Amino acid sequence: MRSKFEVLRKILDERIAIAFSGGVDSSTLAALCKAWNVDVIAITAKIPFISKRDLKNAEKAAKEIGVFHIVVDAELPPEVFENTPLRCYFCKKTILRRIKEVARKRGFEVVADGTNADDMLESRPGLRALEEEGILSPWASAGFTKEEIRRIAKDLGLSFYNRPSNSCLATRIPHGEKIRLEDLKKVELAEDILLKLVGERRVRVRKFGSKAVVEIEEFESVKENLANAVAMLKSIGFEEVVFLN
Repeated sequence: MRSKFEVLRKILDERIAIAFSGGVDSSTLAALCKAWNVDVIAITAKIPFISKRDLKNAEKAAKEIGVFHIVVDAELPPEVFENTPLRCYFCKKTILRRIKEVARKRGFEVVADGTNADDMLESRPGLRALEEEGILSPWASAGFTKEEIRRIAKDLGLSFYNRPSNSCLATRIPHGEKIRLEDLKKVELAEDILLKLVGERRVRVRKFGSKAVVEIEEFESVKENLANAVAMLKSIGFEEVVFLN
């Protein structure tokens, strides 16, 4: 791993602004920059697709790391709410342009994100936006996997090293179905309810019309709460609740 660190150190050898989600990847990147005395700031774009919970986690992570953190509003284009397979591309491009704008006003010409080597193996429309906007992806460029990044975060003593991976609320709505703010709020509320029941696990509630399809990490360990969970999700408007395991 030493050679990877050498590559990473060279990539980070300048002033850098990080597109900061508060997830393990971008947060650990910011922490390494601080440890290596790189002039760094963290910028989070606030959009309807980001839950209040994730925004709060970003603020907490930035505070723990000690990095200067800016939260900026970004106005999403209509194409995003049409929810085509290119939704992520249009969304990511808008967010990155806004982050670049704010970074340059602060004197930061280089913007990086937390994309890792594992992400590059997947088909992600957002990767195209990163390339087009000239965003640096240091983890991916140096070949670091998600598991390696978690190990680095743990070695640095960061409390969030094992935080479950997450995706934006828009991914809970199937492609082809227009995204409505009220649907996003409903999904967010449902996930908040479940997280209070099952603790720090990966929880996703996907909305299919009036049906909620729930994915919970380590499903077997939460079976005793299922009846309560179903009742609570029905109380906020879902007519049917299905759990995947």
